[in-house]
Amino acid sequence: MRSLKTFIVLLKWWTYWYPFRFFVQKMPLSVNYALADLSVPFIYFFSKRKRVMIERGLTSMYRRGDGPLTKEIIKNTFRNSLYSTIEVLLYPKMTKDISEKIIDIKGLENLDKALKSGRGAVLLHGHFGNPHIIMPGIGYRGYKLNQLGSRNPPEKREGLFSRMYNNLRTTVYESKLKYKESLPVNFIYTDAFIRDVFRRLKDNEIIAIGIDGREGSKSVVIDFLGGKALFYTGAMKLILRAKPVVLPTFHVRNKRSHTIIIEKPMDLEITGDEEKDTCANLKKILNIFENYMHRYPEHYVMIFGLKQSIFVSGESAS
Repeated sequence: MRSLKTFIVLLKWWTYWYPFRFFVQKMPLSVNYALADLSVPFIYFFSKRKRVMIERGLTSMYRRGDGPLTKEIIKNTFRNSLYSTIEVLLYPKMTKDISEKIIDIKGLENLDKALKSGRGAVLLHGHFGNPHIIMPGIGYRGYKLNQLGSRNPPEKREGLFSRMYNNLRTTVYESKLKYKESLPVNFIYTDAFIRDVFRRLKDNEIIAIGIDGREGSKSVVIDFLGGKALFYTGAMKLILRAKPVVLPTFHVRNKRSHTIIIEKPMDLEITGDEEKDTCANLKKILNIFENYMHRYPEHYVMIFGLKQSIFVSGESAS
């Protein structure tokens, strides 16, 4: 049975990386989006486990049930996921002209003002919408942008078909990493020399950081979207030590374009007690995030359907 599951997953990844990738890269973006729209009802029907988990999460998040509304949110969540999957395959074709045509930025004056302080700036985002769009949106406008990220190679499987599976998954993982690195951004990986973050901020550059990433080895549990969620503290501790200007940043997907919203700077709470300050500022930024998540739930609630959720003991769906 396990070998059959491995074969099915292998077939899925082969289809994604060969015929699907080649097709997406040959077709106009409008055609790719249209085909994704047509696929949404089928994915909604066949993804029962994810559908149920997202619905439970939405009920917890809003503290109520709403059948038709919930169904529409879930469909739009799958649509956003499909769009993001397509966009990753097109990163090598992204250019300055394309970026400026399809990506609008609101609050760019907040970034410009932040850089005048000379302390560097952090664009603090989450896995909201397609956060990768922040990279070409900012980078192609001439800003020195760095992205703090993690490298997590896929786990190897054992058994029948495992060699083919492991080789293909590694190929896909490494190729997608190169696709992201083709964007106008310098990646700083947490498994390498993290001191580079401080150097870049000292040079008054920009660091983009995902607050719901897995940077650091320690974590805390915080009330989030109606449940208890686990957040790693490494990114916030780094911010508190470097003391840059921190700008909450969001990607919002329009019908066929994107808007990046750069909020005004956060007022960080700094008392000198690192653990206390880390928790207090995490809660502060997550309050801002929750506001966006309630306004654009389809941009984030896929998190309820992930096998490795940030939520603790399934409390988010209770």
